[in-house]
Amino acid sequence: MTAPAPAVFDQVWRGLAKELRSHGLDVKFVEGWKSRGVGDFYPRAMTEHHTGSNRDSGNAPCLGLVTWGTADVGGPLCNILLARDGTIYFVAAGKANHAGIGGPFRGIPENSANTYAIGVEIENDGRGEPYPKRQIEANDILNAVLLERMKRTAYFAFGHKEWTDRKIDPTFDMAAFRKRVRALMKVLGLPQFRVTAKKVVAGKEKSIKVAKRLRKNGWAVTRTKK
Repeated sequence: MTAPAPAVFDQVWRGLAKELRSHGLDVKFVEGWKSRGVGDFYPRAMTEHHTGSNRDSGNAPCLGLVTWGTADVGGPLCNILLARDGTIYFVAAGKANHAGIGGPFRGIPENSANTYAIGVEIENDGRGEPYPKRQIEANDILNAVLLERMKRTAYFAFGHKEWTDRKIDPTFDMAAFRKRVRALMKVLGLPQFRVTAKKVVAGKEKSIKVAKRLRKNGWAVTRTKK
């Protein structure tokens, strides 16, 4: 196992769980994640994958697989696993074997996405299983926060299927995904992700205007009764 350089750990991982939780997300840790990796790691992008797990196989059935790998490819197979209920698992702070042959793409040299991109595995069968709203929201926020930490734009979040024509993952639309992430990055740093526009506080006309503006920027807004 190879831990990331201290500078990488500080920029990417230190305080990340606390920041994600401040946006309403659930974060868990796989034992040993801080020192888990397979070589030099200089992350400056995000790569999205789906696990291909059976939709009836549970919430995070691939957690062990992405941590320890297979007979053909050693683990870790990603840095982060996103469960079906939106729970975020930190699997490896260091370089993971997730992207393989591909590129060059988004400024990352050929066959080097493992070194330069954080790999996110999303639990989904890849055969038409709908992505739950909670899972989509969690992934959008996760990418927005990490890209902000790496001082990159949403342009640098891409799918495995964009890195190489060998793959089809993830099955969601990448342009729409990046549009949502881009909108979220405009509102990062606020104390929480979910906001309630309250009639009793703002007044009907003002609250409606505020709600429209927040929704336009990608926020989830609800209204409460007095």
